[in-house]
Amino acid sequence: MKRIFVLSFIVLFLQIVCGKEVPKIAVMEIIDNSGSLDKKMLKTEEDQMRAQLINKGKKKVQVISTVEQGEAISRMQKESYRLDRDRDGQIELGKLISAREILYTVVSSFGAKFTVTTTLIDLKTGNNIDAASADFDGGANIQQSLRTALEKNIDFLVDQMEDPDKLLKAEQEREAELNFCKKARQDKTSDGWISYLRRYPEGVCAAEAEKELDKIACGTARSKNTIDAWREYLNNFPQGNCAYEAENNILSLKRVEEYKKDKEDEDAKSRERLKYLKNRNRNR
Repeated sequence: MKRIFVLSFIVLFLQIVCGKEVPKIAVMEIIDNSGSLDKKMLKTEEDQMRAQLINKGKKKVQVISTVEQGEAISRMQKESYRLDRDRDGQIELGKLISAREILYTVVSSFGAKFTVTTTLIDLKTGNNIDAASADFDGGANIQQSLRTALEKNIDFLVDQMEDPDKLLKAEQEREAELNFCKKARQDKTSDGWISYLRRYPEGVCAAEAEKELDKIACGTARSKNTIDAWREYLNNFPQGNCAYEAENNILSLKRVEEYKKDKEDEDAKSRERLKYLKNRNRNR
């Protein structure tokens, strides 16, 4: 415990001297969805993860100590704060201890096989930055098997941090995306949302963009209220919110067109008959 705290202090000191900001990461409690692992063993492996991250991460990350996390949990318990151990609860705890990211680890089981997944989560957006999974066996050597799997996960995640500014760049890119989304909301045009989707097809506002484009397209079809306009809407949004309305309007407009055509045909026949009668009267 003391060694981990000292290493954390050394990393922080080096960051201050070098003047370079690095992510502040909290290693959270390991969640056992299998319900079969010893809690003390999981706590030991959580501390081992923290030590490995400090040793391997070095200047790439600043790891929050066990002491700091424990003090935060104690404060929350004294204030009767509900400590949920799910993803949302761990994100909330990470924010309270001023972390920028957390390592969220979950163990699941499929028969005799176990899988441990470690996810690096950005607390500002709640999005996953990266994740790693590894399988391990139960049995007499389950703790060593779990430790090996966790080491693989940590190694993979730290290797993804080869660029010291990678997480900062990712955060800046997410900030740029949110600004793009905000501008599209303000513009309230299809061009704005289409531009967003072209740049961020899987972005955080992608679902909102699709919904807004549907809404705009429906409004355009309503204002035109023609068969072609409603058909264009259905081509672009076959499952859209106005799809039923579009189908009904197309049928109604077709009936109107058929009625007009029948009326025009009837009027034409009437004119022809009238013309015929006039010509016949002249010839008498």
